[in-house]
Amino acid sequence: MGRAARRKTGLGLAAGLAGGLVLAGIPVAAQDGETGGLRITWGIDNRQFLHSNGTLTPGGDDKSFETNTRLSFGLSSVTPESYFTVDGGARLRYIKFLDGGDNVLKDGLVNPDIRLSWGRSSAAARIDATAFWNEVDLAQDRDIDDFDSLTGKRQESGGTLSYRWGEDRRWGFGLNAAVRDTNFIDAPGETDWQRAQLGADLRLDLSEAMTLTFGLVRNRFEEEGEDPSYSTRASANLSIARPNGSFVIGANADYTDEGTRTGLSFGRSLDLPSGSLGVRLGVTRGVDGDLSTIGSLDWAHVMPNGQVTASLSRGVTSGETTDSETRTTRVNLGLTQNLTPRAILTADFGFAESVDTATGDVTRNGAAGIMVSYDVGQDWLLDAGIRHRMREDPDTARAADNAVFLGLRRTFERQY
Repeated sequence: MGRAARRKTGLGLAAGLAGGLVLAGIPVAAQDGETGGLRITWGIDNRQFLHSNGTLTPGGDDKSFETNTRLSFGLSSVTPESYFTVDGGARLRYIKFLDGGDNVLKDGLVNPDIRLSWGRSSAAARIDATAFWNEVDLAQDRDIDDFDSLTGKRQESGGTLSYRWGEDRRWGFGLNAAVRDTNFIDAPGETDWQRAQLGADLRLDLSEAMTLTFGLVRNRFEEEGEDPSYSTRASANLSIARPNGSFVIGANADYTDEGTRTGLSFGRSLDLPSGSLGVRLGVTRGVDGDLSTIGSLDWAHVMPNGQVTASLSRGVTSGETTDSETRTTRVNLGLTQNLTPRAILTADFGFAESVDTATGDVTRNGAAGIMVSYDVGQDWLLDAGIRHRMREDPDTARAADNAVFLGLRRTFERQY
């Protein structure tokens, strides 16, 4: 099935699911006569960079100057019973290679995105819907856990729709649907794909402090040039509220064409005197019978003039059309500190590793930076900092980039 046909199929599926759930939510969406104010925001964030290797080319030393301006906008209308928001923006970018090398990055308008959200609620039920579209230059502004190609662009579009009933009762149910279409442009080694999901869940409040939920999700995945694959996930979770946090036990089973994958996890969250701590530990069993440990740790500490955060996670994701699995490990550290009433220091460190269990291929991404923001008045903020990025994958040697930057930003707001 070609790209256009796949997109038409995905949009048709989303429209059909949306129609069914909207009809189910008609009682929720009854007009109540209330109107809310309209809030409009728009922002500008301009930064000037000096890069040592902005394209992250292995062994590269193509120094470049980059001016990058993020233009954003937002519109929202909120009442006690409903909300509607539109957010979006794009970047205006110009890059000049200081050694006279070829400019392989696109200048002009890049990384556009738009997102719409809508919802209504009553005492007993609620309905929520989102739609989005975005484009990302894979050679710039990539997430720390993005292991796609370093060249080309990625375009994504899709939406979600959910309906919940029984919010004011000791039992309730939910229906949800989602569709996502991902296309790559000039990105060697990447394949376009589309995913559609339809799910349902049931909530039972066994007591004031104990909640049991069951979930069932049907998933359809299709890569360009391949037959679609289907899987079904069944899950159950027991949550127990405690005076200083909560305790969660979860189990799931994925039924795929290659076999069954199962998992079991335990989680605990704690409210600390000056922060919070969350721990999750578990084990998964693949279709080949191999066991893998998974887990996460999230910690936050609030200080008189700042905050420190740390997170560590290890997970296993399964191949959509094969029995291959990928182990991912992520580490993040963050610091925010008020230096003066008008100056704030922020520092961050991130590292992510992806291991293909079938081939042993390892991909690593890393980033670290320090920035000082100063309030220059009239809600304008002046930013200055340094940033280091690195990438190492099976096909190329390690690549790194060091950058210094200076920026000026402000968000404007108007209420009607």
